[in-house]
Amino acid sequence: KQSVYNSVYGVVDAVNNCPSLDLNADGVKFPSHEEQKIIAAGFREKSGADFDKIILALDGMLVWTIQPTIKDCRHIKMG
Repeated sequence: KQSVYNSVYGVVDAVNNCPSLDLNADGVKFPSHEEQKIIAAGFREKSGADFDKIILALDGMLVWTIQPTIKDCRHIKMG
């Protein structure tokens, strides 16, 4: 489990530190709460997994994961 968490956060850190992926580089604003609901409804409609909180996909790849336990979160000092 530890290596999966490290990999996920490694990708998140890389995306967050990549200027070309910065949503605000061209003055783009993150969608409002109402816009997010509309976008999430579109993802839910197309998803076979019935996800209802997705508003952005970087590469269209779905990786099934399980929620970490409190113990796991404490071990990796997250959450």
